[in-house]
Amino acid sequence: MEQIISGTYGGNLKWSTVTRNRFISNSAHKGIPPAFFNNDCSMLPVIAYLADHKAATLEGVVKTVRAFNEREPQGHAEILLAAGSAGIEAATNAVASRAWLPMLGLVYGIVAALLLLEFRSWRVTLCLLISLVITSLLREAVMTGLLLTFMFLWNMVGAVVLIPALAAVMGLGRETAGGASFAPTSSQEPRAGADAGDVPAHRAAGPTWSGAAPRPGPALQDPGLG
Repeated sequence: MEQIISGTYGGNLKWSTVTRNRFISNSAHKGIPPAFFNNDCSMLPVIAYLADHKAATLEGVVKTVRAFNEREPQGHAEILLAAGSAGIEAATNAVASRAWLPMLGLVYGIVAALLLLEFRSWRVTLCLLISLVITSLLREAVMTGLLLTFMFLWNMVGAVVLIPALAAVMGLGRETAGGASFAPTSSQEPRAGADAGDVPAHRAAGPTWSGAAPRPGPALQDPGLG
């Protein structure tokens, strides 16, 4: 309520308080989402502004809240987690971290079963699983750094490189389409016995399909008829 009242009056810190004016209080009360309070006012929102939503930051907030709940008596106050976008992200990260090892073990188990069914040899299965484990460890160690490097380079030079590349690809496609449409027009003149220099200039200006209509040719004579 203090933040809503302060924001209503231009963010003035002097208004960041619970006012005694019931009209201002009622107006601020309407701006609070119903999920953030109850009728007996035993539940109030605790808003924390984070510098970022990285996994380390969210984990630090979760540890701080849990340490407070363990240190303070439960009858006085208890801070509940997962209220807001950052809380939902923290809960998602926690579930993903707990499910990582079981999921990885399940994947390795399925792969091992398929390898045993295919090769009928535990030695081959073990060799392939060892290579898979090494690949997984390298991916966890290397791909994080590569991803951060790629994101940094993309933010720095991605837009500068992407726009000329798209322009070049679009120009290449246009030239390819244009060459395909001009080919039938230019190929009709040599068949008619004309020189390449005698082709009219207006033929190169667009896809004029001059060879669509058949041209009359000399009549063929049957050598068997006199």
